[in-house]
Amino acid sequence: MSENRLQDDLLKDYKEQRQFIDEQIALCDEMASSLQRRSTRNLSGKFTLIFLEVVFYVLFLASIAFAILMYQIYPFTILSELIYNPAYKQSSMLDITSLNMVIHAFPALIAVLFFIMARMTRSIRLKNNALIVFDRNMRMLTEHNLKRKAFIDTVEQRYFVELPVGGKTVNSIPNPGYDPNE
Repeated sequence: MSENRLQDDLLKDYKEQRQFIDEQIALCDEMASSLQRRSTRNLSGKFTLIFLEVVFYVLFLASIAFAILMYQIYPFTILSELIYNPAYKQSSMLDITSLNMVIHAFPALIAVLFFIMARMTRSIRLKNNALIVFDRNMRMLTEHNLKRKAFIDTVEQRYFVELPVGGKTVNSIPNPGYDPNE
């Protein structure tokens, strides 16, 4: 009696494993096909993204340096002359101050945009790394599942006669290609 229960339990476990492996392979195929879409492929190489990130950080620092050293560059020396020359102070000082603030705001805005672009490039690079690791692990998982499925199929073919199908044994199912009355 216990031998029969053990066999039933092992067959039930075998069927569950087969169904589980089939479900996992279907999920892995679905995820692998979604990884092959154009939108999830790498934007560009790792070196290119690192290079762009460094360039954006350098441009960020250059924009800040430009905002600080603006009065040393030729066209902007006129602005410093307007601010510090007493002859021009009597004409609308508010307009000159506003002009000075707007001209300093542009490099600051450009610096913020370069910083945002550098952070976005870093984010893309990290996501590409994650996609590469995920793809590699997904391939390994699929490979393990396919090996397990091949083993299960081998066991099924080896012991096909002894495995019950739908509560019946294989020998009790009529073969449409074989008529015992002939």
